[in-house]
Amino acid sequence: MTTAVKEIPILFNTEMVKAIDSGRKTQTRRPLTKVIGLGGHISSFHPSDTKGYDWIMRDARMRWNDFTNDELLDRCPFGHPGDHLWIRETFSFQDFPATETSFRKRKIFYRARGDELYPKMKWKPSIHLPRIYGRIVLEITDVKIEQVQDITHKDAVAEGVEYDVSVAGGAPLPRFEKLWNKVYKNWDANPWVWVYTFKVVT
Repeated sequence: MTTAVKEIPILFNTEMVKAIDSGRKTQTRRPLTKVIGLGGHISSFHPSDTKGYDWIMRDARMRWNDFTNDELLDRCPFGHPGDHLWIRETFSFQDFPATETSFRKRKIFYRARGDELYPKMKWKPSIHLPRIYGRIVLEITDVKIEQVQDITHKDAVAEGVEYDVSVAGGAPLPRFEKLWNKVYKNWDANPWVWVYTFKVVT
């Protein structure tokens, strides 16, 4: 008996989609604020001092929950090794009416691919991309839990961050810190994160 592969949508901004497309990005970090089965957001999370458990967290109802590392990894909101993530990215589309010799057609545009829109068209937020138009699928190869500041130079590169020799602090680690703060604004708090390693499904 084989377990069905799950497909889960995940958002990436245009810069990160380009990094995935080019093969530079093979990791992503997401705040550990949600655990499958608990409902709502986690308000507190840290290592457990209860014998036999690794982690303790407070759920949306303010109840404390203890988990082993394996139990927690089994509750990852973005799946497990072998599962697939399909990317939601910035897009747009243009419909062409049917003619006597052809059916109605729809042309899809992707910002990360470098597509240019027709006049008067606008880009649509990635959250609205339907599955049928998702062009990039990732396979999860590893999942782990760590604090965001535990990221190494090698991992920052795997996050798709390149050297920028034109500016101070252009090395991958400080650039990743800047990118993280741009989105989450909590680098100094050193939050716990899910770390997903992946490969593009051909």
